[in-house]
Amino acid sequence: MMFDNMDLLSHDETKPMKGPIQATTCCCWCTRGLFFFALAIAFVAVALVIAIAKRTDAPIDLFLSKAEAIPTAFHPFSQEDEAVFETAIHVESFDKVWSTIKKSHWEADLGGVDWEAAKKELRPKVENAKSIKEARDAMKQLIKRLGKSHYGIIPAGAYDVVNTKRLGKAGAGITFRLSEEKILVAAVRKGSSAEKLGVQPGWEIVKAGKNESAEFLRKVKAVESIIRVETIVAFRFENLVSGAPGDEVKCVFRKPTPGGNSEELELDIEVALPPGNTIKFGNLPEMTIDMESKVLDSNVGYFRFNGFFDPVRLMPAFRKAVKEFESADGMIIDIRGNGGGMVGMCMGIAGPLAPTKAPLGVMKMRDNELKLAVNKSRKPYSKKVAVLVDEASASASEILAGGFQDLKIARVFGNRTAGLSLPSTIEKLPNGDGFQYAIANYVSAGGKELEGNGVVPDEIVTLTQKNLAAEIDPVLKKALLWIHSADK
Repeated sequence: MMFDNMDLLSHDETKPMKGPIQATTCCCWCTRGLFFFALAIAFVAVALVIAIAKRTDAPIDLFLSKAEAIPTAFHPFSQEDEAVFETAIHVESFDKVWSTIKKSHWEADLGGVDWEAAKKELRPKVENAKSIKEARDAMKQLIKRLGKSHYGIIPAGAYDVVNTKRLGKAGAGITFRLSEEKILVAAVRKGSSAEKLGVQPGWEIVKAGKNESAEFLRKVKAVESIIRVETIVAFRFENLVSGAPGDEVKCVFRKPTPGGNSEELELDIEVALPPGNTIKFGNLPEMTIDMESKVLDSNVGYFRFNGFFDPVRLMPAFRKAVKEFESADGMIIDIRGNGGGMVGMCMGIAGPLAPTKAPLGVMKMRDNELKLAVNKSRKPYSKKVAVLVDEASASASEILAGGFQDLKIARVFGNRTAGLSLPSTIEKLPNGDGFQYAIANYVSAGGKELEGNGVVPDEIVTLTQKNLAAEIDPVLKKALLWIHSADK
């Protein structure tokens, strides 16, 4: 099954739809149209999963934020681990890695790599290994032959140790980011317990519950992962400040004071359910999709959403916002912290802003490919568009931001994105290690591979303790200056 006809997801507004679903027009979001749009999105999602499932027997985390698959804390192997070294299970693990890649890689010839020769050369190294490290190194050498980023061996210590999963559905409403070797408060949700207690951007968090921030960071740095440390921190640290609604988490903050000094504060942060619409998609866990649309005091439209799901609500809300923002001086799309989701929605988001029909990129699998394209809008947005991203913008967020850059639709501000654009999965190997591998490849219209590289903003805004404490939002400020400037 091919996916080169994406009319169901994003069609040309200047032409009627073909076939029996002609009512699904982008210019008329009636109830029937919404139903068919959602159905089309779901169809593509299911079809992709089925297509990819032919390449792998493992669970597919195609539409889940890549953060869900990131182990963030582990203890390096002890001497006891080395003492129980068994050659057989490591040879079995090597064979599992080799055969999985042979079966799941999106190119039948593995990009020209002689896979049989690689096995013949490296398998004996595992057979003759005297330690876990030697066996694992041979597997890493095998993976390295591919020259691709989204493959890795995760040590058993990282895979098995209880990582920083959420302690409950409620959170503190605090956004944390790594800067200058400190985990800092980057934003505080309005109305949250943290805001009422006076927590402010720029504060350093020293301890969350029983977890020392410095120790958390040390463990994250010890993880042998292709994922950047700042991305893991962005996705995972907030889980340490979570629980059931009404729970309190004792946190220690270091607050900057005049003269370059600091003051430690111990606060009991009450956690609460996040705002938004709770949805269930397939076998994925429940998630809350939150969106915000408003015109800022500076007369610039602002639209933020935290995931590419819930198209029945998100897509009409976005199109309504675009129309409303036509009278503003410009528009900002904030996808910082947006871990991605249903890639087909990128076309629907880009559509109202596109003056011409153009490709976004192609996601390639072994036997199929998904061509993402933007169809010409009948009345495209005419003002400047800025997109805000950071190290926690992943998957569909990167595809959208990278597409905007390629098509010159918007200017991107913030920090380099996560570089996690590919659908991937993690399997546990017989020796206890985790094996992460990709099952498709994505190349943008401009020929860029986002995986491992991410989207580099047109204007990089590095968060520091100083600018977080001094400004309401340094990235937003930079985007506003550009929108109100004469620069294009």
